[in-house]
Amino acid sequence: MSDQSFLNFLNLPDGADLNLVERLFASRLDKDTKDGLETYDDAQASQSLTLMKEYYYKLHDYVSEWAHEEKLKNADKDLNEFSSTKKSAEDALKLVHSHMIESATCLFHIKRFNYQLETEVNEMGDVTKQSLEEASKIGGDLGALFTKNTQKKLMLQQKLDELTPAYEITKKVEALLAEIDKEINDICGKDEAVARMRSIVSSYRTENFTRIRTVLREITEKKGKSLLGGSKKDAITRLDTNLTQLTELLSKNSKILLSSDQRLYLGPAEVETVYDDLLKQLGTIKAFMVKNYVIYLRHRFILMKGLEKSLNDTSSPKELLSTYRKLATAIAEPLTTLKESRFFENDVIEPAQRHIKTQGKTIHDILERAQTYMSELRT
Repeated sequence: MSDQSFLNFLNLPDGADLNLVERLFASRLDKDTKDGLETYDDAQASQSLTLMKEYYYKLHDYVSEWAHEEKLKNADKDLNEFSSTKKSAEDALKLVHSHMIESATCLFHIKRFNYQLETEVNEMGDVTKQSLEEASKIGGDLGALFTKNTQKKLMLQQKLDELTPAYEITKKVEALLAEIDKEINDICGKDEAVARMRSIVSSYRTENFTRIRTVLREITEKKGKSLLGGSKKDAITRLDTNLTQLTELLSKNSKILLSSDQRLYLGPAEVETVYDDLLKQLGTIKAFMVKNYVIYLRHRFILMKGLEKSLNDTSSPKELLSTYRKLATAIAEPLTTLKESRFFENDVIEPAQRHIKTQGKTIHDILERAQTYMSELRT
């Protein structure tokens, strides 16, 4: 974008003062991205964020070109001994521009979060008597409980999700165990069958699949010639088949069927009992969170406003924009005295470099905390 087209973009005449460009740029940016801040629509917010970054790149193109042209105009006035100051200003200008976009992006997200939180706090009306000050005190204690309960809620929900396929599998397990019980009764008689089934069920529950083949061999050896023909021979064949099928089914799905005490679920009733207990625990957590949500919401709003203040205190986009303008001026204006050079080095360039070095990670940390606050609130 040429100098003139950028100035037209801001409705400014050719040769407009850089101070005026700075103010109108900030005003235009706020105006054109406001809809993206005051929305729950992520797509609309993303569009505004993209637009904001485009504006900053347009600004950089204009300022860089303007500073370069002004530097060329004043080349005959500049003293060569101050060329390093100009070079330092040019390097710092690029760094501040990148830092400014990071800061503006962080502030955009935080302002949007604050819009949502404030909207929800206002919508709650007189649901609770606690003022924001009271919410700040009480909410601090609730924060740890909400975090703990949120983590537990996610864990319980995961377990519930895992129990759904377990329930379907145990229906097949139960059916096969019923067949096995019938066949052992046919082969061994009722009294012996009880002990045999107890051993089989115990072996399956503890995944001792080797023991299953031992039980089958013991039955075969004990009954001997009585299994050579007739119904008992058919029963031992069916028993062998069903034991093999059940072993394969449990072996294949052992992770899904493994209970908290490291034993396998073997019937849908067992799964239902655990499922119901988890539902009760989940209900208790949800009831707590609903009861205290308003206070917690207000507390999160207070924390988020604190993050916005921290960002503005350390890396305000508007302050960075002012620094950016001063660096551009250092590049553009002729340096004719040591005093002028020292001024730009000590009062503009070095503070800008120091700020980026010390506060570069701060922006990332603030945004990460803001996203964590919202994530915990929405989970």
